[in-house]
Amino acid sequence: MAQVGWTTSFLRLPKGGVEAAQWEELAAILGYVVMLSAADRWRWTKLGSGEFTVSSTRSIINKYLLPRSNTSTRWSLLAPIKLNILAWRLAINKLVTSVNLYNRGIDVPSILCGVCHHGIGSTYHIFFGCSLAMDLMVEVSPWWSLDIPTIGAHVKVETSCCVSQLD
Repeated sequence: MAQVGWTTSFLRLPKGGVEAAQWEELAAILGYVVMLSAADRWRWTKLGSGEFTVSSTRSIINKYLLPRSNTSTRWSLLAPIKLNILAWRLAINKLVTSVNLYNRGIDVPSILCGVCHHGIGSTYHIFFGCSLAMDLMVEVSPWWSLDIPTIGAHVKVETSCCVSQLD
């Protein structure tokens, strides 16, 4: 800011009023900045060394972002990877459901099931309690020669085990 001609790098000078006040405020802030003659470089502040590594990023992601579980992940080599991931996320209750979104503090219009509008939109309900899920199981189970007992329409199947903050 103290250099002569520095302001010529702008298309125009401040026109007074608010612009002039903001310009003076910027000049005051930058007046305390001391620039070194060293070359610019990136610095990774997540580790003490300051050097970026992929392994350090992976360890931060593992530590702070991935869910923790005491059970080991079981993958089926016969199933497609997408199905393995779906089953894994279902087992740890990390699917995007209205209840999970609500529990994370996201504003959702309703926590009811978007299909039947009767049960709470939890992982359990979507896969095992919703009338659509039950009808789908009845239709698909013969393909795999499975005998899945159906529950009568008069019985309401629902659990609140997946709803942690609703009460």
